[in-house]
Amino acid sequence: AIINKASYRQKVKQIKAPLRFKYGLAEHYSIKPIYNTFYFFNPFSAHIFNQVVKNIVVSLEAKERPMDIILYYPMPKYKKILKASSPFKLINKVKIPKVHNPKEKFLVYRYSKNES
Repeated sequence: AIINKASYRQKVKQIKAPLRFKYGLAEHYSIKPIYNTFYFFNPFSAHIFNQVVKNIVVSLEAKERPMDIILYYPMPKYKKILKASSPFKLINKVKIPKVHNPKEKFLVYRYSKNES
């Protein structure tokens, strides 16, 4: 991760936004009330993903707000979890141009009080 961060910083010197890493178990990560977007690229098992989604939902219950979950190269189990066990709804599928693998896409799920 540190090497990737340094490489990224070399490529995009004009972007000054801070990058911070948190070390720990994803299922124990504290979801702050200001967080409203979560991006996942198959980082862990479906069981762990399910627990992370539950933590996100608990955060929503504590402070309701519009929120997005973005999956890149989505695993079928991740999609099932979001469909069956969460208030998030699929709002967009973004295919990557000039890529022939149908799994290489972004799925955007949204929670919005107006849409639930």
